[in-house]
Amino acid sequence: MLKLLRLFLSIKILFFFMFIHCKTFGQQPLPGKNYHDLNFECEKGILNKEKNLIYLQLREEIRKTFTPVLEKPFLLLAGESTIALFPKEVYEEFFKDYKIINRAIGGETTMLFLTSMDQDLLSIKPDVILISLGGNDLIEGRCISNIVNNIHIILYKIHISLPDTYVIYASVPPVLSWKINSISPILNKKIETLVKSFPKMIYLDLWEILSDEEKPVLKQNFLREAPIPLREYDKLHFNTKGYEEISKQLKPILEKIYNEKYKK
Repeated sequence: MLKLLRLFLSIKILFFFMFIHCKTFGQQPLPGKNYHDLNFECEKGILNKEKNLIYLQLREEIRKTFTPVLEKPFLLLAGESTIALFPKEVYEEFFKDYKIINRAIGGETTMLFLTSMDQDLLSIKPDVILISLGGNDLIEGRCISNIVNNIHIILYKIHISLPDTYVIYASVPPVLSWKINSISPILNKKIETLVKSFPKMIYLDLWEILSDEEKPVLKQNFLREAPIPLREYDKLHFNTKGYEEISKQLKPILEKIYNEKYKK
């Protein structure tokens, strides 16, 4: 019942933010900010989403559906919708030998993640954390240096609190918005450098897995149908085939970590 409730709340969040990005019915503005505009001023403080009471309430309702963890999981999924939408049937098929829990929340930002990571992540002490953050910060226009600084704090807290835990950091993926695709590789490069500066942390480049070979955009066969009639395709997320490709890349990484920890 809790799983169905969490799914319902996740869909509510998706509908809510797809709706507010469309100023009038029928308009299809591309998500994101134009960081390359000479007049663009990035957000240095709290983002609109981080003070939006409707979103914050939905976020807390999702957190309330998180069941108590009685047994330490091998893998914990965390972060924004890139991870929150990871189909359970996919990761249970590819990683059936591991105990997995998903604590990711659609719409999550780096700042909001910091407010609850002690309770939702660090207290669980998993062997591996798969995390993706930064995409929603870009959509809202947060300054690149601020995003990187928040991610640095997140990784540092994990490293200090859980020194034996591995972290697999999935990059901001390619999407169907040129605004995001024009800036996310720049952020991703900074994240990659940061991740590689910590021990037991691995960078997973979703662009290598999901992008079109000929142009900087999400590959055609990974397009996800939009859940509302305003768009033909979801501009920010990918389909089950995309998660299957990600799982193929994750499988040998997880096997290596498992063998190191439990088959010495």
